[in-house]
Amino acid sequence: MKRLNQSSALRSPPIPLPFLLLRKHPSLLAFCLLSTTVLSNLAISPIAFATPSPKELLNVTPTSQEKIQQQIQQPLRNQPIAIALPEQIQLSPEQIQLSPEQIQTVPKPLQTTSDLSRTPQGSAKDLLPISTVAQMPAIDPAVQPAAVNPQPPLAKLESITTDFRNDTDRNGLLNRIIEPTAQLKLRNGDRLRVTTGVNTFEQPGVQSITNIPLKLGWEHKIGDATLKAGGGIDLFNRLPAAPSLNTGIELPIGLKKDETGKLMGGAIVSGLVDYGPYKANARTLQNQIKVTHINPSVYWQIDRNTSLYAQYQLGLYNDGNTEHQVVSRLERKFGEFFVAANLFAWNYNFDAEQRSGYFSPQDFLTYNGEIGWEGSVFNALKCRVSANLGEQRLRSQMSNATNYQARCTVPISPNLEADVGYQINNSQNRTTSSTSTGDSVTGQLRWKF
Repeated sequence: MKRLNQSSALRSPPIPLPFLLLRKHPSLLAFCLLSTTVLSNLAISPIAFATPSPKELLNVTPTSQEKIQQQIQQPLRNQPIAIALPEQIQLSPEQIQLSPEQIQTVPKPLQTTSDLSRTPQGSAKDLLPISTVAQMPAIDPAVQPAAVNPQPPLAKLESITTDFRNDTDRNGLLNRIIEPTAQLKLRNGDRLRVTTGVNTFEQPGVQSITNIPLKLGWEHKIGDATLKAGGGIDLFNRLPAAPSLNTGIELPIGLKKDETGKLMGGAIVSGLVDYGPYKANARTLQNQIKVTHINPSVYWQIDRNTSLYAQYQLGLYNDGNTEHQVVSRLERKFGEFFVAANLFAWNYNFDAEQRSGYFSPQDFLTYNGEIGWEGSVFNALKCRVSANLGEQRLRSQMSNATNYQARCTVPISPNLEADVGYQINNSQNRTTSSTSTGDSVTGQLRWKF
């Protein structure tokens, strides 16, 4: 009993837990000193008070303890740092001497992250120093981090379309056109079209001509209007290279569509100006005929099943000739069937066929009626067939004019389809400037990406 009272009288005030840890584990002391040295070399001052010397930490007296506690209670200069403690530190109850007041202030450590989720709201912050809690920004759970969108490519390939046409007549004329066009969409929404190919022109009495076109087209939208511009050069196997230019505009007016995208009403007004070699046949190319065409046109969707198309063309030739051409078509649909009335008028200032090689009537008129069908033969094949019957007037003489044509679309894959068409007629062929009966085989291969 006397020994117990004597020990109670000599017992010093309880020593805080951090200092007991440092006293019992010198390695922890070395770790703290090393961390302080590194931070001081990096010119970082995590705390504003003087660090106690090792002697003061190992020889704790009531006086030195009070001095160190006063230093620790000073405010921090910057944000506090966290130093990891060695794991598996075990102290016996005799080594830990805490007063009842100190025991109440020591929080219970969290063993796992699940323990943190089970703590009462706000208790996680209570485990941190007051200075750290004051500097923690408020986190709004409704605010999501900004999504990082990858930059779109400068140009994206949309499609490659290859046009094919083979025109012949009974006089031995042959025009074969093969021109692929790659369409790219730019980052700003504009579109570029790159066209090349191999074209062949043959005609009795004229050496065959091979043409390789190189063209670049640009398309830009301003509101509902679409602007187009392009240019290039035509290369020939035995003729000088010839430049080509074109520009145009397309403006929709009051378009109305149903839920399926079918046009119900409105109009599309467009204009096109182009300049280049006149590729009517081998003779016009050999004579190096150039032409500027000006083409205003309008398409009017009168109602769901009725439409009207009209176009005027002015041609200015480098041989001094001037061309006037008018085309109109009124069409009415009845389900998959349709009927149409066509009118075509064409005249030149003078007849230049003998000198320049192209058909240039001073008085030509064609009018006819057309009946046709367009629909699906079966799920994977869509076709259109039509027959025209009418009259044509050439040099004040009237004659019958007939035209029969068919075209089918064949899907090859989900992104690849082909059009194949055939036409035979005994009327004037505007494409070849031929005055005899001829036929044409046309095709188009579309590859979408």
